[in-house]
Formats: sequence, C-alpha cells, structure tokens
Amino acid sequence: MKREEAYSLIERLPKDLKFFYFRDREAAWLLLQLIDGSRNISDLRKTRYGKLLQRPLIKECISIKGDGKISAEDLLPAAEPDTGVPEGGWSRSQAAVLESSYDNPWHDFRISFDIWDGESDPFAQVSRPGVNVVMQLSFSSDHSAYLGKLRQDNARERFEFEEHPIRVEGNPTLAWARLDIDAKSRTALIEEIQSDWLRIAKKRVQRLAKYQPESYALQIYRQYLREIEDRYARDWPRATMLVALKILVKELGCRTIYFHTPESGEALKHNHNAPKSLYTDLPTHFCFAKTKRWPPFIRRSVRKLHGNNNPTGDIQFWVLKF
Repeated sequence: MKREEAYSLIERLPKDLKFFYFRDREAAWLLLQLIDGSRNISDLRKTRYGKLLQRPLIKECISIKGDGKISAEDLLPAAEPDTGVPEGGWSRSQAAVLESSYDNPWHDFRISFDIWDGESDPFAQVSRPGVNVVMQLSFSSDHSAYLGKLRQDNARERFEFEEHPIRVEGNPTLAWARLDIDAKSRTALIEEIQSDWLRIAKKRVQRLAKYQPESYALQIYRQYLREIEDRYARDWPRATMLVALKILVKELGCRTIYFHTPESGEALKHNHNAPKSLYTDLPTHFCFAKTKRWPPFIRRSVRKLHGNNNPTGDIQFWVLKF
C-alpha cells in the first residue's frame, strides 16, 4: 500500500493497547464472529469451524449449558476479556468459560503500530511495492523478571535485530505481524508473522555451549531460555495472529483476510527460510482455507509488472472470510 494510506490507517488505531491472551481465546473469538444469536452445536460441527468446539475452553461452555446450543453471549467473556465485567455480572455459562481460561497463564501483552518500508529496500520481503502496517506484540509484564536474571545492562540489545520492525520504547518486542491492506475492497494480506527474540536466545545458548561450555553465562542463558520458551513459545504465534485478525476486522473493517502459504511466500517474497509451521499449522489452527484466488491488489501488482505472463504459476494462498 502507499505510505500515506498506511499512516492514515494507523491514525485510526489505538496508540498503545493492552491485550490479554490465554490459550484458546482465539477459538472463542472466531466462533463469536460466526455466531449471531445462537447456533446448534450439531450444525456447527459440520462446518470447518467445528474443530473449535473441541478446544477445552469451548467444551466447558457446551458442557455447562447442556442444551445443544452455543450463543454469542456465552462466548463473550473469553472472546473479549479486555472489556471487563458487565454491570450485571456473568451468567453461569459465561463464568464457566472464563474460569476454564484460568487453567493456563494469562499474558498482558502490549500492542503498538509502526510502518515497514518496502518501497526502497529490495530485501524488505513484500509481495508488492509499497509499505506495510506493522502490528507489534510486546512482552507481557512478567518478562522483566526473567530478563533481570541475566544481570546484564545490555541484555535487551542481545536479542533484538534493529533492522526489523521492533518497538524502541517500553517492553521489548516479542513478535510482530506485517499487514498489507486495501481499504477500498476491505481486504488484507498478512505478509508475515515473525519473532526474533526466542530464535536469537536459542542461537546464543548454542554458541555459548560450543565456545564456553563451562561458563556461568551459559548456565544463566540456558535457564532464561527454558523459562521464556515454556512461557511464550507456544502462545506467541497464536496471540500475534489473533491480534492481527482483531485489528483488521474490528478496527479497520476488513472482511477478507489472506495469509501466505510457504509456496506463495517463496514465489512473491523470495522468503526461503521462514518456519513452515507458521504458514501451515498456524492458519489451519485459525480455520483458514486454501484458495487459488489471490488478494486482488497483489494480483493487479503482478500483472502490472509481468503482464499476463504470471511467473509464479498456480500458487495458493490461505483465506479467512468474515
């Protein structure tokens, strides 16, 4: 998208946003977008969203109600916990869903936004010339206690790559999503979801194990890596995807969201090293479907560059419609 369009969209977004995440919140949120009023469980099971009903958080709600239905009202506490408790309190089924969420840790992530320049950098890994909106997911408040155990003044700098779209103030950036948006068609492409921090921490431990196997530094870095992997490794991709979808759908009004497959990422961005699980398991977890249709603004850009000779063949994207 053009730079002025990206800045205009960012102006519509909160400047600094707290976002609570716990496992399976995405299941409640996705079902909430699908359900208007209430739906029969048996009907939902026949759709590609049926697997969401097997998530522990949702199973608890179904079990408590016991009437073969699930409603938007039931899902609201788990889908939108950031809004707080309503004046009348929660119903029995609502309280059951929320209580089930406490079985796993809650994260109080911070969300911020920036611009990624793909216009002048040939290595920017964008699918079309232009800029992206960046949604930054910063570590939750408990991370400072883990980081403090390293007892190094420049500990943060050891895990950040300054040329990536990281947040320079506040809590360090755990992960980010880059978004290309066409406001006119209410369509978006999630260009990438990525995290440097855990990957760099793992590489640092491997390097210390090779060159300083008896060092105290290796001991404390190993402990730090174990703690943050246990706390964040499973949750950060799902939290990042969920926030990206919420921002695109609720704040920016997008109705069709595309995401790269490994093949489309390699063909359009020459991205050969991305973890395949992020572009296979993650969209499957969020009920994306594969499609031969391209984001229309990407298709137009490729045609402008190459005419009708499509150099990428019959590659597919992931798509999720709301």
